[in-house]
Amino acid sequence: MKKAVLIGMGVMVCAFALCGCGKKTSLEGKVVDGKDMPLAGVKVIAKQSNSVKGDKQFESTTDSNGVFKFTKLVPMSAYRLVTYPDGATKNAAVDIESGPEGQATTLPEPIRIRFQFSKDGATALDTTTGLMWANNINMLGRHVSYAQAVEWVRTLDLGGYRDWRLPTKAESLFKGNAEPDLQYLESSGFEISPTSRSIDYWYSDAATEAGKPNAQMLVWPVRNAK
Repeated sequence: MKKAVLIGMGVMVCAFALCGCGKKTSLEGKVVDGKDMPLAGVKVIAKQSNSVKGDKQFESTTDSNGVFKFTKLVPMSAYRLVTYPDGATKNAAVDIESGPEGQATTLPEPIRIRFQFSKDGATALDTTTGLMWANNINMLGRHVSYAQAVEWVRTLDLGGYRDWRLPTKAESLFKGNAEPDLQYLESSGFEISPTSRSIDYWYSDAATEAGKPNAQMLVWPVRNAK
Protein backbone atom coordinates (compact mmCIF):
# COMPACT_ATOMS: atom_id res chain seq x y z
CA MET A 1 0.00 0.00 0.00
CA LYS A 2 2.78 2.41 0.94
CA LYS A 3 4.60 1.57 -2.29
CA ALA A 4 1.47 2.27 -4.32
CA VAL A 5 1.05 5.66 -2.63
CA LEU A 6 4.66 6.55 -3.41
CA ILE A 7 4.22 5.53 -7.04
CA GLY A 8 1.04 7.59 -7.25
CA MET A 9 2.79 10.61 -5.80
CA GLY A 10 5.62 10.17 -8.29
CA VAL A 11 3.16 10.14 -11.17
CA MET A 12 1.55 13.33 -9.87
CA VAL A 13 4.94 15.04 -9.59
CA CYS A 14 5.79 14.06 -13.14
CA ALA A 15 2.45 15.32 -14.41
CA PHE A 16 2.97 18.61 -12.60
CA ALA A 17 6.42 18.96 -14.11
CA LEU A 18 5.05 18.35 -17.59
CA CYS A 19 2.10 20.71 -17.28
CA GLY A 20 3.40 23.29 -14.86
CA CYS A 21 5.44 26.41 -14.90
CA GLY A 22 8.44 24.82 -16.63
CA LYS A 23 6.63 24.90 -19.95
CA LYS A 24 6.63 28.67 -20.30
CA THR A 25 8.73 31.31 -22.01
CA SER A 26 9.20 35.05 -21.59
CA LEU A 27 9.12 37.90 -24.06
CA GLU A 28 10.27 41.50 -23.72
CA GLY A 29 9.61 44.43 -26.03
CA LYS A 30 9.41 48.18 -26.25
CA VAL A 31 6.74 50.66 -27.35
CA VAL A 32 7.74 53.97 -28.96
CA ASP A 33 6.04 56.80 -30.84
CA GLY A 34 6.64 57.89 -34.43
CA LYS A 35 9.90 59.58 -33.45
CA ASP A 36 11.18 56.55 -31.50
CA MET A 37 10.53 58.15 -28.12
CA PRO A 38 9.53 55.59 -25.43
CA LEU A 39 5.89 55.53 -24.36
CA ALA A 40 5.11 54.77 -20.71
CA GLY A 41 1.84 53.41 -19.33
CA VAL A 42 0.80 51.62 -22.53
CA LYS A 43 -1.20 48.44 -21.95
CA VAL A 44 -0.06 45.53 -24.12
CA ILE A 45 -2.24 42.43 -24.54
CA ALA A 46 -0.81 39.12 -25.81
CA LYS A 47 -3.21 36.52 -27.17
CA GLN A 48 -2.44 33.33 -29.07
CA SER A 49 -3.28 33.73 -32.75
CA ASN A 50 -4.87 30.29 -32.98
CA SER A 51 -6.65 30.50 -29.63
CA VAL A 52 -10.23 29.48 -29.03
CA LYS A 53 -12.85 31.27 -26.98
CA GLY A 54 -11.97 31.19 -23.31
CA ASP A 55 -8.20 30.93 -23.81
CA LYS A 56 -6.17 33.01 -21.39
CA GLN A 57 -4.64 36.25 -22.61
CA PHE A 58 -1.75 38.05 -20.96
CA GLU A 59 -1.41 41.71 -20.06
CA SER A 60 1.57 43.95 -19.39
CA THR A 61 2.13 47.71 -19.07
CA THR A 62 5.15 49.63 -20.33
CA ASP A 63 7.47 51.25 -17.79
CA SER A 64 9.09 54.70 -18.00
CA ASN A 65 11.43 53.38 -20.70
CA GLY A 66 8.56 52.02 -22.77
CA VAL A 67 9.48 48.42 -21.92
CA PHE A 68 6.95 45.62 -21.34
CA LYS A 69 7.47 41.96 -20.44
CA PHE A 70 5.49 38.71 -20.51
CA THR A 71 6.76 35.77 -18.44
CA LYS A 72 4.20 32.99 -18.95
CA LEU A 73 3.74 32.61 -22.70
CA VAL A 74 3.37 29.19 -24.29
CA PRO A 75 6.67 28.31 -26.02
CA MET A 76 6.96 28.40 -29.83
CA SER A 77 3.45 29.76 -30.30
CA ALA A 78 2.06 32.51 -32.51
CA TYR A 79 0.80 35.55 -30.61
CA ARG A 80 -0.72 38.87 -31.55
CA LEU A 81 0.41 41.80 -29.39
CA VAL A 82 -2.08 44.67 -29.29
CA THR A 83 -1.34 48.04 -27.71
CA TYR A 84 -3.80 50.23 -25.79
CA PRO A 85 -2.14 53.62 -25.12
CA ASP A 86 -5.03 54.93 -22.98
CA GLY A 87 -5.84 51.52 -21.51
CA ALA A 88 -8.99 51.07 -23.57
CA THR A 89 -8.52 52.10 -27.21
CA LYS A 90 -6.81 49.57 -29.48
CA ASN A 91 -3.85 50.88 -31.46
CA ALA A 92 -0.83 49.31 -33.16
CA ALA A 93 -0.59 45.50 -33.27
CA VAL A 94 2.14 43.05 -34.29
CA ASP A 95 2.26 39.30 -34.84
CA ILE A 96 5.13 37.43 -33.17
CA GLU A 97 6.22 33.91 -32.21
CA SER A 98 7.30 33.13 -28.67
CA GLY A 99 10.68 31.54 -28.05
CA PRO A 100 11.70 28.04 -26.91
CA GLU A 101 10.72 26.72 -23.51
CA GLY A 102 12.48 28.42 -20.62
CA GLN A 103 14.21 31.01 -22.80
CA ALA A 104 13.75 34.77 -22.77
CA THR A 105 13.42 36.55 -26.10
CA THR A 106 13.29 40.21 -27.10
CA LEU A 107 11.40 41.75 -29.98
CA PRO A 108 13.86 42.69 -32.75
CA GLU A 109 12.06 46.00 -33.33
CA PRO A 110 9.98 48.20 -31.01
CA ILE A 111 6.23 48.47 -31.51
CA ARG A 112 5.64 51.92 -32.99
CA ILE A 113 2.50 53.80 -32.10
CA ARG A 114 2.71 56.41 -34.80
CA PHE A 115 -0.85 57.62 -34.38
CA GLN A 116 -2.24 58.75 -31.04
CA PHE A 117 -6.03 58.82 -30.97
CA SER A 118 -8.06 61.30 -28.96
CA LYS A 119 -10.12 59.96 -26.06
CA ASP A 120 -13.37 60.60 -27.94
CA GLY A 121 -11.99 58.67 -30.93
CA ALA A 122 -12.56 61.58 -33.31
CA THR A 123 -8.99 62.42 -34.29
CA ALA A 124 -5.55 60.86 -34.68
CA LEU A 125 -2.26 62.71 -34.18
CA ASP A 126 0.60 61.58 -36.40
CA THR A 127 3.58 61.75 -34.04
CA THR A 128 5.98 61.57 -36.99
CA THR A 129 4.73 64.58 -38.95
CA GLY A 130 2.70 66.55 -36.39
CA LEU A 131 -0.41 66.36 -38.58
CA MET A 132 -3.81 65.55 -37.10
CA TRP A 133 -6.26 63.42 -39.10
CA ALA A 134 -9.90 62.49 -38.75
CA ASN A 135 -10.04 58.97 -37.32
CA ASN A 136 -12.86 58.02 -39.68
CA ILE A 137 -11.21 58.35 -43.08
CA ASN A 138 -14.62 58.61 -44.78
CA MET A 139 -16.69 60.48 -42.21
CA LEU A 140 -18.63 62.33 -44.93
CA GLY A 141 -19.83 58.94 -46.15
CA ARG A 142 -20.10 59.67 -49.86
CA HIS A 143 -18.20 60.75 -52.98
CA VAL A 144 -18.25 64.48 -53.74
CA SER A 145 -16.73 66.92 -56.21
CA TYR A 146 -13.53 68.84 -55.51
CA ALA A 147 -15.42 72.06 -54.80
CA GLN A 148 -17.78 70.27 -52.40
CA ALA A 149 -14.81 68.67 -50.62
CA VAL A 150 -13.06 72.01 -50.12
CA GLU A 151 -16.22 73.64 -48.77
CA TRP A 152 -17.02 70.74 -46.45
CA VAL A 153 -13.61 70.68 -44.75
CA ARG A 154 -13.65 74.50 -44.50
CA THR A 155 -16.75 74.35 -42.29
CA LEU A 156 -15.88 71.12 -40.46
CA ASP A 157 -15.93 71.24 -36.65
CA LEU A 158 -14.23 68.09 -35.34
CA GLY A 159 -12.48 67.38 -32.05
CA GLY A 160 -12.87 71.00 -31.04
CA TYR A 161 -10.94 72.24 -34.09
CA ARG A 162 -12.19 74.22 -37.07
CA ASP A 163 -9.02 74.61 -39.14
CA TRP A 164 -9.36 71.42 -41.18
CA ARG A 165 -8.28 71.19 -44.81
CA LEU A 166 -7.64 68.75 -47.62
CA PRO A 167 -4.23 67.03 -47.40
CA THR A 168 -1.63 67.28 -50.11
CA LYS A 169 -0.96 64.06 -51.96
CA ALA A 170 2.45 63.74 -50.28
CA GLU A 171 0.87 64.06 -46.82
CA SER A 172 -1.60 61.25 -47.45
CA LEU A 173 1.04 58.75 -48.60
CA PHE A 174 2.32 57.56 -45.22
CA LYS A 175 4.52 54.81 -46.59
CA GLY A 176 5.49 56.27 -49.96
CA ASN A 177 2.94 54.25 -51.93
CA ALA A 178 1.08 55.53 -54.97
CA GLU A 179 -2.16 55.67 -52.94
CA PRO A 180 -3.04 55.70 -49.21
CA ASP A 181 -2.20 52.31 -47.68
CA LEU A 182 -5.53 51.27 -46.14
CA GLN A 183 -4.17 48.05 -44.64
CA TYR A 184 -1.47 50.03 -42.85
CA LEU A 185 -4.01 52.59 -41.62
CA GLU A 186 -6.37 49.89 -40.37
CA SER A 187 -3.60 48.11 -38.47
CA SER A 188 -2.71 51.49 -36.94
CA GLY A 189 -6.21 51.88 -35.50
CA PHE A 190 -8.09 54.01 -38.03
CA GLU A 191 -11.79 53.40 -38.73
CA ILE A 192 -12.03 51.78 -42.15
CA SER A 193 -15.59 51.27 -43.38
CA PRO A 194 -16.46 49.26 -46.53
CA THR A 195 -16.89 52.48 -48.53
CA SER A 196 -13.54 53.75 -47.23
CA ARG A 197 -11.73 51.02 -49.13
CA SER A 198 -11.90 53.09 -52.30
CA ILE A 199 -8.50 54.59 -53.07
CA ASP A 200 -10.10 57.69 -54.61
CA TYR A 201 -9.50 60.49 -52.10
CA TRP A 202 -9.28 64.20 -52.73
CA TYR A 203 -6.05 66.00 -51.96
CA SER A 204 -5.53 69.75 -52.20
CA ASP A 205 -3.27 69.70 -55.25
CA ALA A 206 -5.64 67.47 -57.24
CA ALA A 207 -7.23 70.47 -58.93
CA THR A 208 -4.06 70.94 -60.98
CA GLU A 209 -4.36 67.47 -62.51
CA ALA A 210 -6.26 67.10 -65.76
CA GLY A 211 -9.77 65.75 -65.32
CA LYS A 212 -9.67 65.61 -61.52
CA PRO A 213 -11.90 68.65 -60.71
CA ASN A 214 -14.90 66.97 -62.35
CA ALA A 215 -14.44 63.66 -60.54
CA GLN A 216 -16.31 62.38 -57.49
CA MET A 217 -14.11 61.23 -54.62
CA LEU A 218 -13.99 60.70 -50.86
CA VAL A 219 -12.76 63.25 -48.31
CA TRP A 220 -10.28 62.69 -45.49
CA PRO A 221 -9.59 65.94 -43.60
CA VAL A 222 -6.31 66.93 -41.94
CA ARG A 223 -4.97 69.87 -39.94
CA ASN A 224 -1.60 71.13 -38.76
CA ALA A 225 -1.43 70.21 -35.08
CA LYS A 226 2.15 71.36 -34.47
